[in-house]
Amino acid sequence: MRGIYALLALTTLLISVHIVLYTPQLYERAFKKSGSIYDDTTALKLVEYFTYSRVLDIEITERERNHMSDVKGIIRGLNVVLILLIPGLFFVSRKHDKEQVMKLIKRSTAYGMLLAIPLSLLLGFFQQSFAGFHYTFFPQGNYEFSSTSTLIMTFPQDFFYIMLTYILLVYLVLSLLFMLLAHLALASKQ
Repeated sequence: MRGIYALLALTTLLISVHIVLYTPQLYERAFKKSGSIYDDTTALKLVEYFTYSRVLDIEITERERNHMSDVKGIIRGLNVVLILLIPGLFFVSRKHDKEQVMKLIKRSTAYGMLLAIPLSLLLGFFQQSFAGFHYTFFPQGNYEFSSTSTLIMTFPQDFFYIMLTYILLVYLVLSLLFMLLAHLALASKQ
């Protein structure tokens, strides 16, 4: 059962990542808060690039473009994992009655709240986490740019800190919402 709890928590986390990555308004807020140089169409161009396989239409070097292509590959990989998880969860839910499923959701969101602890630690140790993420997912080293590069000026480290904060907040809200809905569904049965 703990495996199912972990899968539900992971699914909720990936849904949170998905919501943040595909919401241009959150990009715009993060751009403004982080002191980014961007124009009014940058956020929409990014979402279109990540969503519709369009060419990234912002002025960056070939090396920066290669990095963004790698980022897009990671995002697509996360989307594939999410697409594979959701049918699996529906399959598991069909094997149980509604009350068991609601209990499962309620318990898994409680377990999922535990996942918020390491996510919060990522914020607390952001520079180390950010470096570790890049060493892990970009081992070829195409993530190091000068501080004057367009990519770094458009996406300063604070931008990613803010986006990670949004992901954590969405994750907590979704987890609490799922827990509340499961609790209400169980309470209405009694």
